[in-house]
Amino acid sequence: MTGRVSESDARHLRGLEAILDKPLLGSFILSNDPSVRKISDKITAFPSAMFLS
Repeated sequence: MTGRVSESDARHLRGLEAILDKPLLGSFILSNDPSVRKISDKITAFPSAMFLS
């Protein structure tokens, strides 16, 4: 567990659309990072406290 999300944390989400039979509108990562970060066009990292409240 790190304090900030990196692009390597999203490596498994990048190929997910090819496995599923429907396109994804977006993917989310829940983290301990205190800020919202855009990892790529369809991948966003949210602080877990913000997501759960």
